[in-house]
Amino acid sequence: MRILEILFIALLSIQLLVLMTGVLKETLIRKWFWIIPLIVLNLHLFIEGYRWQMFPGYFLSLMLLLSLFSKKEPGKLVRTLRNTGLILLLILTVALPAVLPVLSFSNDSDAYGVGVNEIQVFDKSREEILTKNPDDFREVSVRLFYPSTEKNTGYTNYTPNFEKVKKAYEKKLGWPPFLLEYLKYFKIEAGENAELVTSEKFPLVIYSHGLTNNYTEATGRMAKLAGRGYVVVAINHTYSSDYAILSNGEMVGYKALSQLGDPIEKIDSVKTILADQWVDDAKSVIKKLRQSKYSESIDFNSIGLVGFSAGGTMATLGSHTMDNVKAAINLDGTPRGLNSDMKPLSPQLFMFSEPVYYSDAQINAWGITREMIDAPLRLIDDRSKEILSEAPEKSYIVRIPGTLHSNFIEYPLISPLSSILEIGGSIDSWKCYRMINEMIYAFLDEKLKNKPTEFPKFQDVSITEN
Repeated sequence: MRILEILFIALLSIQLLVLMTGVLKETLIRKWFWIIPLIVLNLHLFIEGYRWQMFPGYFLSLMLLLSLFSKKEPGKLVRTLRNTGLILLLILTVALPAVLPVLSFSNDSDAYGVGVNEIQVFDKSREEILTKNPDDFREVSVRLFYPSTEKNTGYTNYTPNFEKVKKAYEKKLGWPPFLLEYLKYFKIEAGENAELVTSEKFPLVIYSHGLTNNYTEATGRMAKLAGRGYVVVAINHTYSSDYAILSNGEMVGYKALSQLGDPIEKIDSVKTILADQWVDDAKSVIKKLRQSKYSESIDFNSIGLVGFSAGGTMATLGSHTMDNVKAAINLDGTPRGLNSDMKPLSPQLFMFSEPVYYSDAQINAWGITREMIDAPLRLIDDRSKEILSEAPEKSYIVRIPGTLHSNFIEYPLISPLSSILEIGGSIDSWKCYRMINEMIYAFLDEKLKNKPTEFPKFQDVSITEN
């Protein structure tokens, strides 16, 4: 909960206690017990902004105000019912903001401040394969995080252009619009267009999101990397994300390649075609950065590829085909598009979720066999182990029990009840998030910054080394 929300709820609790115990009968003192919470409420609405999780508190404040100024003391039964109702409202007032908090990612103790900026990358040398218009060329937007000389940058929006893109979230999640409004309060500690550190060069980290997600799925993690001394670009892969804003201001959504009749010969699967496209997106972004004002602060000879799900596929594939890639991190993605002649050019870090177990009854109801369930899992296992054995330096396969696919991004952090809400596994979502971050930071520090670092070990987490 936010500071003024906590203060407001604390004052409401005192108000309720005064009402129920009948203390402080003096009119003047009683007035202060509704004036002060009312002042805090107005500050909360003005500074922090309302959110629907606080509606029970707003209503409770009104009910307490009416009760405290009531001249006639109700009978015992009415008083009991009133107090019970007010206590239930207070419980809701505490529970809802706690269950669905406003996320804020700080960069405390980091070496640098963090700057953030949006860049549009338009590549006329590449035809867009995901539209039917032959005159379309590939265009992607990028969110850039970089070390800044400004340590006290303040906070900026976790999701840029939220008011414009919130309809995409409504469509994807199926939530009523008012339930999503509070997402606009999510923040990262970073300054838009903050001053860039130009006195040194930093490794470049390129991040790719999961298919039908977007480049905000790990914003807190990317900002933290920048504070640790990396230039980070999160690519929004147009038509493969749930939304993308083009340079002409048009917002476009997801397009499945199969809907176009698979115009390109498949290699392993349609997703491999997309992974190839995303690798080329990364190359286009690097080319754009070389021509930008950020180039003087980037070490283009030290590049890391990081991705989740289909983005992890991109990271693995790119580490076999791109120059100057010194580290690849695949977060629960399937290795695709590789043949026997392709060898990894850089060390690898694979992180996988715990496989979901399906009962015989479920499998029979779906009309499939257990072999059909297990075969893709064995394929991922075999491919990752083969890549690990061929990696040129120390590489790892990590398996984290209690995780679902989504635990490798920041979506489960929106609630401590992520497991019950089925947006995360049984593992504590923040504990899992911190573990994954520690492993990512250690791996990148060693491979991109040449800092001898002991790879973190955690209880019950399986780690296989080459």
